[in-house]
Amino acid sequence: MNEAITSKLLPEVREFLSQGRFSGFAGGVDLRSSNGNGIDVHDPGSGEKIAEIDDLSAAEVNHAVEIAN
Repeated sequence: MNEAITSKLLPEVREFLSQGRFSGFAGGVDLRSSNGNGIDVHDPGSGEKIAEIDDLSAAEVNHAVEIAN
């Protein structure tokens, strides 16, 4: 992470975001992308990357919606 960005984040947030890639979560279940790809998440104010999430397919998102109900 860029030091300019991490200095603006609360320490608790910085620690949470430094855990690595985040999976989807629905119905008490972690949902990993089957293709192994991720999506970068950027701070909208600075454009700096602050995290990465799993890139779920449309079918995986539909499954998440189903198990969340």
